Amino acid sequence: MLQKDLIKKFYEIRNIPFHISIDGEPGFDCEDKAKMFIETATTLGFEARMRVGLFDWKNIALPSEIATIPHDKSCSHMFAEIKNRNKVWVFVDLTWNPELFRAGFAITEWDGINSTEFAMVLKEILPLEKTAEYLKSIDRVTDMKENSKFYEALNFYCDEFLGGKQYDRAI
Repeated sequence: MLQKDLIKKFYEIRNIPFHISIDGEPGFDCEDKAKMFIETATTLGFEARMRVGLFDWKNIALPSEIATIPHDKSCSHMFAEIKNRNKVWVFVDLTWNPELFRAGFAITEWDGINSTEFAMVLKEILPLEKTAEYLKSIDRVTDMKENSKFYEALNFYCDEFLGGKQYDRAI
């Protein structure tokens, strides 16, 4: 039953509309969703941890008016790694909500056993020991200074696919 509960929670978290936190507002980006999933998995008795991959924004189908906003071209992507019921570590990526399929984004599915696909093309998956170092080194203040306009535009773009639905970000 726990496996079924975890799969159900995967879809609940994945289906939360993607949103990067700006100015301290609640966010539901790759990191937030991975943390939520890891917390749920460990509560249900699974081993789970954060992992980091590196990607280039140019490999995501964004409209040119967003892609040309100054931003870091390379970025980190966070996802969960969970030990499945067969005691095998698998990657679980919950990044994009299903409505973003229309934007050309990769929407992941999970069977509870195998790794999901990744939400974007990764250049590299950091080894476990480098993941921990990387997470400690993140400078969110500088990231926001350099990328907030891009993030705002990306959030607005993603929200356009919700079909006018309002989403309560106070989860």
